[in-house]
Amino acid sequence: MTGFASGGIMNRIAFCLAVVVSLLAVSSEVFALRTGGIGNEPHHCKGWPSGADVIFNHSGRIAWWYHEEYGHSECRGDVKAFNSILGDFAKLDVKWKRVVVHDGCGYSEWLHGAGANQNHKPQKIDWIFVVQDTEGSGMMWGFQRKGPLPPAYEEDRPDSQIDVYTANINWNDVIVPTGIEVVDQRLESHGYKIADGIVIEGHVIDESTDQPVAATVQLRQTRADKSGKQNHVTIVESKADATGRWVLKPKTVPEGWAEVIVRADGYAPRLAGHASFNDQPRWCSYDTSLAPAASAAGRITDESGKPMEGVSVWFIRVLSKKNEEYQLPFRAVFSTSKDGRFVADQLPEGTAEVHLHRPGYCHTEMVTTLPAPKGDVEWVLSKPCSVRVHVEFPNNNGPDQYMIEVEPEGTSNLGHYAAEATLHDKDGYTFDGVPTGRYFISGHPKSSRKAEFTEKQIIQVKGGQDVEVKLKAK
Repeated sequence: MTGFASGGIMNRIAFCLAVVVSLLAVSSEVFALRTGGIGNEPHHCKGWPSGADVIFNHSGRIAWWYHEEYGHSECRGDVKAFNSILGDFAKLDVKWKRVVVHDGCGYSEWLHGAGANQNHKPQKIDWIFVVQDTEGSGMMWGFQRKGPLPPAYEEDRPDSQIDVYTANINWNDVIVPTGIEVVDQRLESHGYKIADGIVIEGHVIDESTDQPVAATVQLRQTRADKSGKQNHVTIVESKADATGRWVLKPKTVPEGWAEVIVRADGYAPRLAGHASFNDQPRWCSYDTSLAPAASAAGRITDESGKPMEGVSVWFIRVLSKKNEEYQLPFRAVFSTSKDGRFVADQLPEGTAEVHLHRPGYCHTEMVTTLPAPKGDVEWVLSKPCSVRVHVEFPNNNGPDQYMIEVEPEGTSNLGHYAAEATLHDKDGYTFDGVPTGRYFISGHPKSSRKAEFTEKQIIQVKGGQDVEVKLKAK
């Protein structure tokens, strides 16, 4: 992870987002970084695969919305209409197509919870079509994602998916063309009855040995009390049997999101998964593994060696020994005591990325990778300083946009402070919040050739001591 100067890059990002929101507000509604609308007026995205338009713009669509790189089309219709949709779905020009079958009826997420009409009564739907935008441009955002999708998307999500609800569509009358994967999540297909209501089950094993673990599994929701404080409420819990299998059968689950938490003595607790619940019957399955519990501890001082109290030690990305993301069921933030020490427990054996925070101080490594267990960490925080860069232009005549870059010394810069900014004020630019370290400073016109880059200057930054640099533009 790279740190960016608050002046140049962040100002440009804020400006871009403001423009995007203004554009979206003209023809659609925006909520929680989503865009969407009501009805079946045709929409198109240039990053969609061939054949997606006819499915997305079905005449029975009541709402649509777009989030991240996925478009969602929420529709109503009978089994005849759905079979027609499946015929078009089979022709979709993607490698992986999936249909997920659910009990009960679906509800429009845009019309109840995601869009500006979220206070309206729930609106029923029969299926939702989800399609990936391979260019990451969005239907109306006007930006393109650079590079491939993150591995998590490629591994866990199909290129396109249809979720169908069987309250109004008899699954026995559905004809699924070849080439479409079917995931049946109906209660009856897993040995239960509709009368069972909600059933959540799974298995838990030891990550290292693959042997079953005698774990406790909880279904938990987060709710606000009258004062607004968020509290965790356990709805139901169960014990895994000798094979590691567990089953949760809550009588009711208040509408909203709930988490499945797995705990066992000697292991780090884990968030196995989460789902949104309503008044419909539901079957869910969450298989997971637990890693042995470990801890990390250490001491944080200032540059004079004085212990620092109240430093937040934040574990932001936790991986097990298998290099798999290990979601913890708690916010992994720990604080240093008067002697500058901290202890982070209930971590899994593996590694974690750590961010340190105390107002008025900074760390040379903005993000540090730390193994667990680890008991002798020594970190030093320093006062940040400012680096003022002046650029001398030939004949005192510079371009409208001139880039200044700050790079940490060393071959591996991941996790260290780095920044760039666009110089608009010919008098110079100031980078604030620069941590202690050695940095290369250079400048060049925007969209320039290598020959137009200035000679790199190296500077030594020490806590609290501001630095001035002069660059000679070419």
